[in-house]
Amino acid sequence: MVDPAGRRVEVRGVELRLTAHEYELIALLATEPGRVFTKQELLRELWGSRGTSKLRSLESHASRTRCKLRDAGAAGFIVNCHGQGYKLSDQPV
Repeated sequence: MVDPAGRRVEVRGVELRLTAHEYELIALLATEPGRVFTKQELLRELWGSRGTSKLRSLESHASRTRCKLRDAGAAGFIVNCHGQGYKLSDQPV
């Protein structure tokens, strides 16, 4: 559950402890579940960056967010689409 008003994410009633960028990543992906957001789109939306200087930061945030979701019992929600970007799966593993 993504709560935009409270800027929080819950898994099975338990709130995840997320950084601002981790929350923003999930919230953006949740706007269109199943859609692949390119890394360039995410960089522009989350960091206001048009280049690739923040690419490693995006990848790190996505990885940490996936780990937090997995640890909360929600594995497979954020999917890395190799060579393209990320999506929020509507059918997690």
